[in-house]
Amino acid sequence: MQIEFAHFLTKHESKPDWRREESYQYDKRKEKIKLKLRPDFLIRKKGWRKDEYMALEFKQNSQPRACLKNMLTDLEKYRKILQSHSDLRSIWTVGVFKTENIEDTQDNFSTFFIEQDSDYSVLDLTLSKIGDTSYWFVII
Repeated sequence: MQIEFAHFLTKHESKPDWRREESYQYDKRKEKIKLKLRPDFLIRKKGWRKDEYMALEFKQNSQPRACLKNMLTDLEKYRKILQSHSDLRSIWTVGVFKTENIEDTQDNFSTFFIEQDSDYSVLDLTLSKIGDTSYWFVII
């Protein structure tokens, strides 16, 4: 999925500046074990300041709830980076999962957010079906 997205960015008419797997240092007061975070993609659109990027993470899991959990885990990691070294304008995660019933999946997501006492809700999600398949993507 990441290779296809890199190809998409390279061919996109807006020619965004993008990078892969650059490192950000964790704030040692917030993260004691890991030293660095490496976003899947850093993207800078034309017109943004030269030192501002959007971080983008991809997650895939056939189980919708596990996919969402992994996405939220990634977002939590970004709260631990050293802010004085951050050039991130925003952080986004894209997840791909399989479901035959999106209404049940959305209910499951709502329950998950409540159980986790999350800052997020289903209203924060963008969900879309991938073609004529039983696969969906979600963006937070």
